[in-house]
Amino acid sequence: MKSLDISWTDDCSGKKDYDGELVSIDTRFWPSAYQKNGLCSAVCSVTLVGSDSDDERRKLAEREFEGPTFASVAAQVEAWALEQANRVERAMLGEFGLRAKKGGKS
Repeated sequence: MKSLDISWTDDCSGKKDYDGELVSIDTRFWPSAYQKNGLCSAVCSVTLVGSDSDDERRKLAEREFEGPTFASVAAQVEAWALEQANRVERAMLGEFGLRAKKGGKS
């Protein structure tokens, strides 16, 4: 990683914050009207923000989903996104010599 896309922002009483994202989960949903097969679909990706790639994002994982309704696709996306977030958490905690608590949460 060459640089961070983070800047200092003013808080109250002269305090300042330097906050930014490291990992992002992005999803695009398409209703059935957009699909030839008549199913709803979505693509969900987990990306590392501010990496050395040309577009400043490195895709860690991506998956496509299909189902008859928004609710069915949303449930699949949400379950998969949580699995990926837990994977990222375990990897990051391991890098810093920490362990995730039981149940997958730190």
